[in-house]
Amino acid sequence: MVRDPNPSLEPLSLSKKQAFKYVGIPSLVQDWLYASRHAQEGERIWVEIVQEGGRGRETRIDKESIDQAYKLFKQGIRPPKVPSKQKKGEKKSAPPRSRSAKPKKPRNFSESVSRRRNKRLD
Repeated sequence: MVRDPNPSLEPLSLSKKQAFKYVGIPSLVQDWLYASRHAQEGERIWVEIVQEGGRGRETRIDKESIDQAYKLFKQGIRPPKVPSKQKKGEKKSAPPRSRSAKPKKPRNFSESVSRRRNKRLD
């Protein structure tokens, strides 16, 4: 195979590790891959996976699709998070919970004991 003497030619696909360096945000690339692999019919395919990784192989991603996904990211459109990053009970588009909904904790041990005693007396 003869190599092209022009080093300015860019590759058409990147490995997952190269994509991490190219984008600069590894967790974002992971979210794109997860969303692309688990997309239902009619949902957006974030990146085009050229070759799935496996034993002795690395995942290859189309570079043009990475550029398009990054443009969407810059516009504020985010992919769904990987389930391990989602908080328990949180749905894909759940709004953040307010802090006022949490019950107040007692300041010290004696306050909690006195509250329990007052409840027993009632």
